[in-house]
Amino acid sequence: MKFNWIAPSNSTVNFDQHKLRLEYQLRPKLVQFLLKELEEECCVDFSCFVFDVYLATGKVAIAQETPEVFTTKISKGFKTYF
Repeated sequence: MKFNWIAPSNSTVNFDQHKLRLEYQLRPKLVQFLLKELEEECCVDFSCFVFDVYLATGKVAIAQETPEVFTTKISKGFKTYF
């Protein structure tokens, strides 16, 4: 699983600590969600999943780099879970 960290373009803030906190919050929640939704239908380590994380808001979205077959399978549940 990979995160694309998206910071506001006009920001001068160092988001390193914020990224660390968000990753510790998001990773377990995302793994739990993916295990529930996919029931072992994909890669073992979830390396095929990429998520966009907006640092200003903490919102998370499925990135375009995620294979379409998986995006289609998780998108409906993702919208309600996140």
